Amino acid sequence: MQPTQNTIAIPATTDPDVAQTLRDTALYLNRHGWNQGEYYDARNGLFTPPACLVGAIGMVCYGGPVDAPALNYDDPGFGAFEAAVRYLNAFLRLRHGLAMDAYAFNDTRGRTLDEVLAVLDTAAGFDLRAHVPWHCGRFMQPDIDVQVDCLALPEAERFVSAWHVCPECGYTATVEVTDPAARKLAVDGYRDLAEIAVHDDPKHTPGTSDACEACDLYCYCTAESACINHVEDDTDTAGTAMGGAE
Repeated sequence: MQPTQNTIAIPATTDPDVAQTLRDTALYLNRHGWNQGEYYDARNGLFTPPACLVGAIGMVCYGGPVDAPALNYDDPGFGAFEAAVRYLNAFLRLRHGLAMDAYAFNDTRGRTLDEVLAVLDTAAGFDLRAHVPWHCGRFMQPDIDVQVDCLALPEAERFVSAWHVCPECGYTATVEVTDPAARKLAVDGYRDLAEIAVHDDPKHTPGTSDACEACDLYCYCTAESACINHVEDDTDTAGTAMGGAE
């Protein structure tokens, strides 16, 4: 991920302690069981009960069940717990969208233990800090504002960028989206927003009016024609994709 606005200091590698916490969480779930809708299934009275994703991270970091793992501030393991959950949340938002976090992922209807174990394994081996900007000692959060330079270009040639905001201080930055799964998610979301944008005053074909805010905001290029944002580029940046002269 290359910064396109505002330089951000990003630690060079993923924290090995976080990676180990995620692997240990997967091991716990595989050994003791998984559940949804609550941190722990305490019906069997075991000290190592089946747990949800966040509850299992708490078991690894605290050594036993606690009523509210995310509020257990005074425990020596809270720092490890918070770091692992923040990392996992950032990974899930990158791969699954803005509304996703560890709680939502765990409790999604139809979710399986195999899917939970797979996301822990992938996240533990993923260099997230190469894809999500870092500020105020934590990962920045993606915003809904995604930009795609031209939809008519082949996927590999598109420049896709997204706004991120620091949840601590509000600092913002635009960064290129390079992770393949995140790129697809971003482009699909961009297309969805473009499709529902309003083109009135007067009503016109999307991508044809230079007086329309929606036309100016999104790319409406097709394989046959360029939108107003790229009509002048029809024979260079978007020309090949639209059948224009090289």
